[in-house]
Amino acid sequence: MGNLLLGITLNETAMRCAVIENTENNFTIKALKEFTYTNFEEALTDKTLINSVRSFIKHFRYTSCAVSIPQNVAFTRIKNVPKLPNDKVFKLIQAEIKDYAIFKQENVALGFIKVDDNVDSQNILWAGIKESILLNILTFLKQCKIKANIITIPQIGIVFGVSEFYKENDPYAVINIDKDSTTLTAVQGKKVLYNYIQDIGYEAFEKDDVSSKNIFIGNIVSTLNFITRTQNVSVKKIFLIAHSDNAPQIVSTLSNRLPFPLIMLSIPKSIETINEEDYLEIQKNQGNKYFVSVALAVLSQLKEKDLSLKINEYYVRERVSENLKVFATVLTLIVINGASVIAYPILKTNLTEVENNLKSVSKSISEISIPSLDVKKLQSDLQALKDKTTKLQLLENSLDDKVKFSTVLNELAVRLPSSTTIETLAIKEDNTISLRCFTNSCKSAFDYEENLSHSNIVENQTVLRVTNDKTQNVTFELEMKIRSKK
Repeated sequence: MGNLLLGITLNETAMRCAVIENTENNFTIKALKEFTYTNFEEALTDKTLINSVRSFIKHFRYTSCAVSIPQNVAFTRIKNVPKLPNDKVFKLIQAEIKDYAIFKQENVALGFIKVDDNVDSQNILWAGIKESILLNILTFLKQCKIKANIITIPQIGIVFGVSEFYKENDPYAVINIDKDSTTLTAVQGKKVLYNYIQDIGYEAFEKDDVSSKNIFIGNIVSTLNFITRTQNVSVKKIFLIAHSDNAPQIVSTLSNRLPFPLIMLSIPKSIETINEEDYLEIQKNQGNKYFVSVALAVLSQLKEKDLSLKINEYYVRERVSENLKVFATVLTLIVINGASVIAYPILKTNLTEVENNLKSVSKSISEISIPSLDVKKLQSDLQALKDKTTKLQLLENSLDDKVKFSTVLNELAVRLPSSTTIETLAIKEDNTISLRCFTNSCKSAFDYEENLSHSNIVENQTVLRVTNDKTQNVTFELEMKIRSKK
């Protein structure tokens, strides 16, 4: 009799459980179970669902459990950071996460894993999830009598499963398709190179939405080209997970459009199945829907020192709550054929107006004879204006040592691809710039990034996210740094 391991995936429309028995590293599937729902956040408080899950779980005395949260509720990004203690890394992520509109200034739970080591730095994959959602998930698991020792994102389970079951060493990508979202994760050996998400899922294929399917495939191709260009690796094959019974149709469509072999991930034959009903379920799509759950079950038993991906206990379960306030100045740009609002002249105008008001108040005090109470009020106004003037002058002086915002904004406008519009722009104190843009082609996002790579004004430009509104409109987010003034 071996140890029982539990792996659970929480997806947009279903919760899937895999109970695995480990007997001297020989794995056997004891039970597979799917619980479906129409809305994930509503499902977390559904008493009928909770009772059903509890009835299933109570039959198994598992020793460890790993749970993955839906990919569309977590924002993920790969970041290069110095070699620092974990608490210092969290502070770096905390500072960065303030500018992401996806969290809408709510408290955020953070987590990360180290995916690669360099001489003096490390690459980490971090994730942020609204703390309210994470707390609802934890409450749901508690009510279901589920004790999880790892809570993570599905990409981690997928990469671990490919490494563990397929022993893949060549560069590859994994496409994970849920109802309304799809992630593409590029991996080389056991190193995560890039993670991308788009807001189109298998529903576009089920509805045969030609426009959405074309955008979906275009985003995948553009992302793969971007990975090849920036990471200097060539993807050899693509693995696929589709949380839909129409997976074969999706595979057929993608295979005709993608220039890489497309392989549906399947539960390896080395893992035995003793239940006939579970065996028949696996035969439908080789267990594609349960691949992540099975991989998470195997992963759950491992200690940090045994994890090839070095998944640590800080990941998501270690929470840093931050009441998010955007400290950077946010400028809404009016972009018409490349013309944009210029920030620096606005600052100069404000300073001139304050100085004129200051002279006016001073004249009032010296020339007008009024009651002492009014004099005190005018003197108070004078001091307030002096304070404001001093602050504006200090700000103006500080800009003399930096690249003028007008120069930066002009550079962003000049290098903007045609049919692309900048909606918002944020500039932080550390000279990080965040852009949100509209366009009619996902290719424009990467064209813009390529254009900015030739700039002498900005550097480290990176496309963070490309989404669409299921029409021809595409939205993308871009981040970069203002170069230091030489």
